[in-house]
Amino acid sequence: MKKNLTTPFSTRQTMQKQKFELFFYSDKKLSHVEMHNHDFFEMTIFLSGKVHLSINGKRYTCTRGDIAIIPPGVVHENAIEATENYERFVIWLSKEYIAELSTSADFKKIFEAAQNPPTYVKHFEFALFSTMCQLVGAILEEQVRFGFGSREIQECSLAIMLLWWSRYFFDFTEEVKPDRQNVLINGLLAYIDDHLGEDLSLDSLAAKFFVSKYHLSHLFRSAMGTSIHQYVLKKRLRAASAAVLEGTDLNKAAVDCGFEEYSSFYRAFCREYGMSPSKWRALQMERYAELDARSTKSREEFLQENEENTASTENRNSEDDSSDRGSILDSLPSDAASRI
Repeated sequence: MKKNLTTPFSTRQTMQKQKFELFFYSDKKLSHVEMHNHDFFEMTIFLSGKVHLSINGKRYTCTRGDIAIIPPGVVHENAIEATENYERFVIWLSKEYIAELSTSADFKKIFEAAQNPPTYVKHFEFALFSTMCQLVGAILEEQVRFGFGSREIQECSLAIMLLWWSRYFFDFTEEVKPDRQNVLINGLLAYIDDHLGEDLSLDSLAAKFFVSKYHLSHLFRSAMGTSIHQYVLKKRLRAASAAVLEGTDLNKAAVDCGFEEYSSFYRAFCREYGMSPSKWRALQMERYAELDARSTKSREEFLQENEENTASTENRNSEDDSSDRGSILDSLPSDAASRI
C-alpha cells in the first residue's frame, strides 16, 4: 500500500461524515486508546502485524487475513506486538448508512451475524481477502484524487466490497475464536448494559453474581484493562451524552443513566469531554449542521460541475459537427454540394 495514502493515527472516536469514513494506518508503536465504544459500526481489516483485540471481555489475536466488525455500543481495546508494522484498514459505517443498506437482504445478513449472536472476527481465504483489499485501496485512491464522480466511485466500491463479504461470509471464512472467554465477565458486561440506571457499585455487583468483590475486581481489571467503576462511569456518560444529543432534559438524562445527582454527572461529564453538557450539545448540533451544509454544498457543486462539463462537451460536439460538415461539402463536386 502506498505510504502517501496512510492516515496519521488519531484517538478521535466520533464520525465527521454521514455515511462512512475510511482510514489506512501503519504503526510500529501505537498510542494507547482506552477501552471505548462507538455509536457506529467499526470494521478493521488486518494487513500486517499481530494485535490482541479485546471485545466485550473476549480477547482475540488478529493477523493478516482477519476482519473484525464491532457493532455500536460494544466495548473494545487493542494492543500490538511491536515486531513489525501494524497495518490495517479501518472503516466506520454509520447506523443510518447500515439501515439504508440493510433494506437489501444481501447486505443485511453480515451485520446481523455481527450482532446476534455476535461474530466479531472472521478469517478470510486469500483470494477473497485480496479482492476486498483491492476495492478498499480504490476507495483510498479516490479520497486523495477526488476527481469527477469520485464520491460515487467510493460508495460503489464500498458496496461491492460489502457484497463480496456478504456472499462468502459463511462459506469461505473461518471464525477466529477468542483466546479466553470468561462467562462471569460476559454476564457482568451484559448486566451492566441492561441496568445502567441502577446500583452498579462493586458491592452490589459482587452480591448479584455471588462472588467476592476482591475477586470480581481483579478478574474484571485483568479482562478489561480498567476498573469496574471506570467502566460503568464511561458507559453511563456515553448513554447520557446520546440522550442529551437527542434533546433529553439534562437532569433526566443524568438520572436515567444512573447518576444520583446532577452535580456528579456535571463534574464527570466535564472531565470526560472538557466542557459542560449544554455546551457540548450546542457544539455537536453546530457541527452536524455544518456537515449537512457542506454535504449539500458539495452535491450542488458536483451537479453544477457536471452540467458545465456536459454543456462544454455538447458545444465541442456541435463545433466538430459543423467543421466536419464543412470539410465534407468542400470535398464534394459543386453540383453535389448545392443539392445538399
